[in-house]
Amino acid sequence: MTRRLRIICFLAAMGCFAVAASISYLGFEVWPLSATLADGRSAEIKPADIQVCIRGRGLAWLGDRSGEVSWQACREWFTRYQALTGFELRFWSVIGASLAGLLALFGFALSLRLDSVSLKVLRGARLQTGRQGLKAFARAAAAECQVHGKGVELMPSVPFGREREARHFLIVGSVGGGKTQTMLHLINEAFSRGDGLLVLDTKGDMMGGLPADGDPLLVAPHDRRSLVWDVAADCSIKQDARELAARFIPPSSDPMWSQAAQEVFVACLVHLQATRGKDWSWSDLERVVTADVDKLAGFAKVHNPNALRLLDQPDSKTTLSILTTFQTHMRIVSVLAEAWSDPSARRFSIRSWLHHPTRYRPLILQHDPGYPELSRIWIGSMLGLLASAVGSPTLAESRERRVWLFLDEFPQLPPIKQFPTFLELGRSKGVAVVIGAQDTAQIRAVYGQDQAKSWFGMTGTKIITRINASEAAEDISRLIGEQEVERRTKSSTHTGGKTSVTESTQREMRRVITASELGSRLGPTKDGVRVLLVGLGEDVYELELPYLKLRQLREPIMPADWTRPFSDKRLSRQDGGEAGPTPTPPSARLTKDLAAQILKRRE
Repeated sequence: MTRRLRIICFLAAMGCFAVAASISYLGFEVWPLSATLADGRSAEIKPADIQVCIRGRGLAWLGDRSGEVSWQACREWFTRYQALTGFELRFWSVIGASLAGLLALFGFALSLRLDSVSLKVLRGARLQTGRQGLKAFARAAAAECQVHGKGVELMPSVPFGREREARHFLIVGSVGGGKTQTMLHLINEAFSRGDGLLVLDTKGDMMGGLPADGDPLLVAPHDRRSLVWDVAADCSIKQDARELAARFIPPSSDPMWSQAAQEVFVACLVHLQATRGKDWSWSDLERVVTADVDKLAGFAKVHNPNALRLLDQPDSKTTLSILTTFQTHMRIVSVLAEAWSDPSARRFSIRSWLHHPTRYRPLILQHDPGYPELSRIWIGSMLGLLASAVGSPTLAESRERRVWLFLDEFPQLPPIKQFPTFLELGRSKGVAVVIGAQDTAQIRAVYGQDQAKSWFGMTGTKIITRINASEAAEDISRLIGEQEVERRTKSSTHTGGKTSVTESTQREMRRVITASELGSRLGPTKDGVRVLLVGLGEDVYELELPYLKLRQLREPIMPADWTRPFSDKRLSRQDGGEAGPTPTPPSARLTKDLAAQILKRRE
């Protein structure tokens, strides 16, 4: 159809509806029906009575019994007073004009349909949306469940296949885009089954709201309820010591100094392993790392000869620079020794927990924004040792075991080199990892360009929430992929009084979803969080997850005494009837003589 004909159809439809409305108004209200009485006089019929009769006739057409009775009474009344002919004329005029309007409107809609561009996906993923998309998602998930059994549910009443759980999840989205809400659905499902849960808590809301049989297992040096990390149980061999050293002394701009300092730290850790076995604490570690240079050299000579050559000349500038780097990073050990100094506190081993997780008591590793560097180091160290434990032959392969690691904002932690291997081995050992990240740029900054791409392939299920317009949105759009489509267009031309319709077909490659759509289509809505799910078959599914709200069951954070000013602690003790003890000075990180030598060398 031509554009002119579409306009004519639209105007005809509007005109017919206007005529129908005018006939109804003029025929039933301005010039109403007249009834002829027995004495020959005429009387107007009230419009309200006419409306009752029209309503009754309409209900009678629909098969309503009361409508049939009402219209039959009206018909007999109109016949008795000689008004039936006038009523039928007005009534059918309104009906006819309305039907003509509907017919014209149908022609207008049909013309739009015929002239619209038709797209057919020939190859690649399809974006499944709306109710049809949800049905397609349910069919794909049900097919997995038939093979592997039922697993956790992301959408209510639509479980994944159980095997998919151990293929891991990657949730990507900007701040406020719905990552935490998405993760909560999986956390609740895993908790309800009694699976082992480790949750990285970045804001305190998990500690405050997650359900538990009693209280969750909390590891957080800044919280008075924290368990004491039994580092001796988790760092029991030399390779563990190297892993811990890599976390506490990260690479610097000049890696020579950081690597040398790591060797010194390894010597200290192996010294404790050799002399104390698994019976040493953070306070013991602090005493060892703050020893003078002669003792450090002695530890190195016996337990790590690689470090001995770095310490055999105490007066050299190189040795002094290495020691300065080493002692600078050891301040974290001193902080942890103070935070976890209570010998009566319950100890916690991440290795032991991995083998025997406590049912219905999530393990929470809580990040403290007030001490970001401290949190990065101890959480990164614990997860690094956990990754080593997963790779150890002592953890047997199992299809029944299910231990979940919910790592929100994971790229904010120091890099764990063996993390890709950890994902591969975890699959066969029943360890399911759910990673939360803001965007691919965040992953690139920590793990490099190649890792940012490989993470998308290493995780079986990708969930995309809202991503603000940026390079990251382009990356995600590109990683989701492209589709080949066939575009069919119908067009018409009008020449010489004749209209001809031509049809053209083109093939092209295009993105399944564009970068701008990742910001406009996804994220929080009135009824839930709209996300994309990638990895369940070839298609991409747009889902709307209902909101979950955590009730506050306990205080999110209860600050430990060491985080409070000394004056506050002294006053609280005095209020409790105890005299405030004289504070002990902090342990010196360098001897006085050694500090003087360093200053002299730098002059």
